[in-house]
Amino acid sequence: MKTEGLDSRRNVKKKSWRLRLILLGISVFIAGIALLALHIYTFFPAREVVFYGNKHLRPEELKGLMGLRGYDDLFDLSSSGLVSGLLRSPWVKSASVRKEYPSRLLIKIKEAEPMAILNSAGLYLIDEEGRTLEKIKGEPVTFLPVISSSGPVGPDALAGAVGLARAVRQAGLSGRQVEITGAGAGKENITANIDGTAVRMGEGRYEEKLARFLELEAEIKKRWVNVDYVDLRFANRVVVRPLKEEIK
Repeated sequence: MKTEGLDSRRNVKKKSWRLRLILLGISVFIAGIALLALHIYTFFPAREVVFYGNKHLRPEELKGLMGLRGYDDLFDLSSSGLVSGLLRSPWVKSASVRKEYPSRLLIKIKEAEPMAILNSAGLYLIDEEGRTLEKIKGEPVTFLPVISSSGPVGPDALAGAVGLARAVRQAGLSGRQVEITGAGAGKENITANIDGTAVRMGEGRYEEKLARFLELEAEIKKRWVNVDYVDLRFANRVVVRPLKEEIK
């Protein structure tokens, strides 16, 4: 009887040790998986983040938009998520992300191009599509055309004014004082004040009209004519109104 009781206790101890060994093995296995996961997580740290194509936005600003924290892993970063973060800025027109393992992240930025300054209840830098990039604090950028309006400007008229600003820059007039007015009254009333000379532009064909004005301006300077305004809205004629009388 004593021998049977002793054998029974030994069997219980053996089973207990086996259970402990099994539990220990499971614990070691789980710990190994956890260490492996941690190793994978830190194996591709984004140590080098390289931006190119950005002129206005600083790398620190771009990293903030992307939500980079400084200890990110390339393996876990979502390229589409990073691009979505960048597109929150009106300055970013498009972006692409490339991962170069083990530790490099390349980001190509295409920024919006400042086209003009909108002077309407404040000064705003706008792009080639008329979208607001940022509010200007302090002195405005003098090399850009200024679109001035005392009231709200409709989308069609604003598009026309921005188109004229683009033509002004393409014509090489960026170094001159150019103020675009009349857009608040509709695109047919758009006028470019070029170094104090009012040039009524109306709608469309701005490159052609500016070329005509530059040719005419040279003739006006030769004749020493004081001009009230130049009207280029008509397809087949140019109207130059001197301060006292109109010459057609």
